[in-house]
Amino acid sequence: MPSDLPDSMTAMVLTGFGGPERLELRRDVPVPEPGPDEVLVRVAASSVNNTDINTRIGWYAAEPGRPDEDDGPGWSGDAPAFPRIQGADACGRIVAVGAATDPRRI
Repeated sequence: MPSDLPDSMTAMVLTGFGGPERLELRRDVPVPEPGPDEVLVRVAASSVNNTDINTRIGWYAAEPGRPDEDDGPGWSGDAPAFPRIQGADACGRIVAVGAATDPRRI
């Protein structure tokens, strides 16, 4: 990764299923390194959408104690791992690329 990138970043971290109290502002989250076919985006703006809210409240995961037909996870597959950083709606600039990604993307 470029040497001018910081080691840590600020992020809103979801710590588990629940209400907004399960969101934690952290300033010590390690900056991820992009995989071979990935890019790293320095986010300039982001928003919360219904998918973020539904994930936070556990709508996509099986409810504890609810008898599902196959007794497995919710309709979307495995339950999400926590802590996690949400936010599919974001914009910013590409600041690093993985080994198999064209560096001209930066």
